[in-house]
Amino acid sequence: MRKVYILFFYIFITGTGLLSFANLMDHYINDKEDQHRWVKEQGSKFETDIAGNFFEQFEFVNLNGLMAKAIGKNELNNVIRLDNGYLYITNEECPDEDIAVMANRVIAFNEYLARRGIPLIFTINPGTSSKYDPQLPEYYVDHTNDNVDRFCYALQSRGVWVVDFREELHNDGIDAYDMMYRTDHHWNTKMGFYVYGKIADLLAHELDCDIDPKVRDINSYTIETYKKWHLGSRGQRTGKYFGGVDDFDLFVPDFDTSLTRCEDDAQGNYTSLLIDTGSLKKKDLTSMRKDVNIRSTYDRVLERSQGDFINDYSANDKCIIVTGDSFAKAVCPFMNISFAHTKWCDPVTDTDIEETKPDAVVMIFDVSGFESEGDFDFEWDETKE
Repeated sequence: MRKVYILFFYIFITGTGLLSFANLMDHYINDKEDQHRWVKEQGSKFETDIAGNFFEQFEFVNLNGLMAKAIGKNELNNVIRLDNGYLYITNEECPDEDIAVMANRVIAFNEYLARRGIPLIFTINPGTSSKYDPQLPEYYVDHTNDNVDRFCYALQSRGVWVVDFREELHNDGIDAYDMMYRTDHHWNTKMGFYVYGKIADLLAHELDCDIDPKVRDINSYTIETYKKWHLGSRGQRTGKYFGGVDDFDLFVPDFDTSLTRCEDDAQGNYTSLLIDTGSLKKKDLTSMRKDVNIRSTYDRVLERSQGDFINDYSANDKCIIVTGDSFAKAVCPFMNISFAHTKWCDPVTDTDIEETKPDAVVMIFDVSGFESEGDFDFEWDETKE
């Protein structure tokens, strides 16, 4: 009987390996979609490709995460479970020269806009591990907030208008963890509305314009909660048992909205143009569906909000350019129904500025990783200066 078990195990391992290898070759040779879209936070692209093509890899990841949690491990696949159960990836100390490279890109862009009388707001987004309550397990070291502090100082010392949401949450007495997903690097939609509100108030004052008070009032929305629906980027690496599964809150306006999408002149309201409700009809915790090239519930539902929209019911005539990364997806829906024209640009170019003539530019980037290549890579022709 023992030989039978060994033979069965050998066949199982060999078969799984061969099927996984076939999937990987299909991915490289025939461009077959795998189950992960690589992002820099995941580390090696080759390792991610292997994981994404591993036969029934999601169930193996779940089993691995369950066993790791059962034996009390705090770390799995480079993901740390904080003392409060949130999943996190630490960062090493960033050299001053790398911080200077990225800061100088923002400073140069700010100066470019200032010469045209266009204000720039740069947001400092909180990481999962709070600056004021890190919740790191014993013996773990993380330099993220120190890196961000130095980057923030570099911008402010050169006149960039910075809104540090680590400080905003702290000053408002809000638990930063309530505003982040447990299994993701993203902030949640509640935080998206909070960030929007701060930005909207600053722009309304700076541009001397009105914003429909209904848009700014959280009581003007129905918040639909989808229980245990969102497994974020870190949960994808550790499975649904290691850190659990997040609820997903969708903000739906209780007031009338009307928008025009400039790319194709499509007309509709907040929900029809900005929200992918189809992703909420069936729970799917895997990181990649075969019909779309986006990763999780957060990304799938909010992806459409990053576009070029005219707000037919705007209480002002202001145009705002928003640029950034996926953190902005939770903010853009509300920006789109607050100003006459909101345009998403990635990256911003001088052509965008010259053609759109924005009244302000808002930058929403996650700076916690400090990858110097590619971040804040703005494009303009300096010979036109």
